[in-house]
Amino acid sequence: EYILNNIIEIQKAGSTNQVNIVAETDWWHHDGTDGTLVTGEGVGRWYIEKSDSLTSITSKLVESLPEINTGTAAAVKDFVLWAVQHYPAKHYMLVMSSHGGGWRNTPPLKARGLGQDYTSDDTKQLLITLPDLKTALADIKTTLGKNLDILACDACLNGMIEFAYQIKDSVDYLVASEEVVPGYGFPWDNIAVNLVANSSVTPRDLSINMVNLYYNLYYQQVNSTLAAIDLSKITALASEVKDLVSLLNTPAYSLEFKNLINDNSSSGGYYLIQRYSDVTFRDLYDMAQKIIFYLPNATPEIIAKCNSIENAVSNAVLLSMYTSAARSSYPVYYSYGLSIYIPTAETSAYNTEYGKLDFASATGWSDFLQSLN
Repeated sequence: EYILNNIIEIQKAGSTNQVNIVAETDWWHHDGTDGTLVTGEGVGRWYIEKSDSLTSITSKLVESLPEINTGTAAAVKDFVLWAVQHYPAKHYMLVMSSHGGGWRNTPPLKARGLGQDYTSDDTKQLLITLPDLKTALADIKTTLGKNLDILACDACLNGMIEFAYQIKDSVDYLVASEEVVPGYGFPWDNIAVNLVANSSVTPRDLSINMVNLYYNLYYQQVNSTLAAIDLSKITALASEVKDLVSLLNTPAYSLEFKNLINDNSSSGGYYLIQRYSDVTFRDLYDMAQKIIFYLPNATPEIIAKCNSIENAVSNAVLLSMYTSAARSSYPVYYSYGLSIYIPTAETSAYNTEYGKLDFASATGWSDFLQSLN
């Protein structure tokens, strides 16, 4: 229902002769009427038109499809290519909304990725994996003849170095959260209104604007994070992480690093390194910073490399914002835009599926993690 309500919100702006807004929604009942929000079988493709309705999708139902599993990379690709064919533009932003779990999902879900389809997947196990998403985005790039300008993930925990690295060759900017995204999601009404009012905005500035509007929505209400990430800078960041692995990959340093990850002795029982809803996801910049200050025997080379990681994160992240609530199980004060997977035997066993990710193999991070478990 949140996704359907997002469509209603976007109708506050509607499409114009400069901006086409199209959407695909599952849970559209193909036997229903345009004015209803009936859950059931079927998928609807919409051309979003301006409306003051607060309760109904009044936009044009361009196409009604039989029930399909929209939680697949193939379905995403099919929708994007359909949109590009019917509504060509100079710039394209793809918004993916549903559940997400970074490179994986936490129990009871076994699947890894984002985009869960409730109506097609009774087991709630099937999500779009990052390798499949990479393939779909590469095919979209071939059709466009250029990168997708923005991928916005209105889904939890996708603001990860692993996610960014997997899609870096087909997308220019990623807008995603290190933490859980509240059910209400992004402020699509304000995002759409601002976009329509300034249709010449660059993709870079649009991604930054989205982060600011998100911050304004959740300020002092809930714990939340959001960042705009320049994916052209991700390869350089990954290279710095690879160098750090070579410096830490000894039994002595592995043990010291593991102890650092497991350290939750601070006031309130919070972990020393910024964690998120999935405790194996830690902020990458904060990890580097805490190594500098708290790794017992950090050498000048390790300290210099961690400083380089901090600089590389700062170069890649255009803007990172967090909001905090008065009552929360842990703060998100040390969020800088990109998390990284760091399991230990004490938090969660290493998942061997991780080794299939591009970042894991390119940096040696997967091999290093296994030395911690």
